[in-house]
Amino acid sequence: MSGKLELEYEGEMQGARRVVRELVSAAAGLTFEHLVRDADCESIVEYFESGGVMQVSEDAAAAACVEGFGQVPGLLEVTELVGLAPKDASAGLKAAACEVVLEGLVANRKISRMLGGGYRAAKS
Repeated sequence: MSGKLELEYEGEMQGARRVVRELVSAAAGLTFEHLVRDADCESIVEYFESGGVMQVSEDAAAAACVEGFGQVPGLLEVTELVGLAPKDASAGLKAAACEVVLEGLVANRKISRMLGGGYRAAKS
């Protein structure tokens, strides 16, 4: 990945973490537009707009992440509906699918991403 970063961002004074975060966000946004765009994500957005937050630790087990994502109304259902993670998928796939949906909502400015891996309502 660092070779790709050097080719894409040669000469820019951004940290590697920021560059990677931007690349992941852009990819999630495109995936979201392609797969999730027509799905009803309103209950997910409403959760964050009503004060809900979601914190995802970098070293949390996939099962723990899925349990946390389950607290966000409609999130797991959207991943199943659009085919990102079927109901019988592994915890790892479900967690990744939830992250794609959340990152897609961030890319579309429906919710915000906090430093440290959390999600919250979009900044006004």
